[in-house]
Amino acid sequence: MSFAVTASYTYGILLLIGGIAGAAKGSAASLIAAGGAAAAILGLEQLVPRASWATVAGTSQLAIAGALAFTMYGRFSRSGKFMPAGLVASLSAAMFLVYGSRVLALASGAAPKRA
Repeated sequence: MSFAVTASYTYGILLLIGGIAGAAKGSAASLIAAGGAAAAILGLEQLVPRASWATVAGTSQLAIAGALAFTMYGRFSRSGKFMPAGLVASLSAAMFLVYGSRVLALASGAAPKRA
């Protein structure tokens, strides 16, 4: 399993856990929905078997990570607290770079690694 795939599964699981923890603390139910949806999309897109769909999957993963990095950085800037907004912003920015390099590699004609 490649680094990008392992990192994507880990990132998705952490988003899901964060959504569940936020909902358990009494935050909005939208946290579970957003965390669960992002985790599901990120996880399912790793299972895309054909190279023709790999660019579409990678681009949507890039968009999710970018949107989360942008949103959570704004929350971190307002609150000044690293947990949880700063952590999610940092992880999302790192995954944005991972997904970006993957999309660029696919766009240049490199085949995605599955094993």
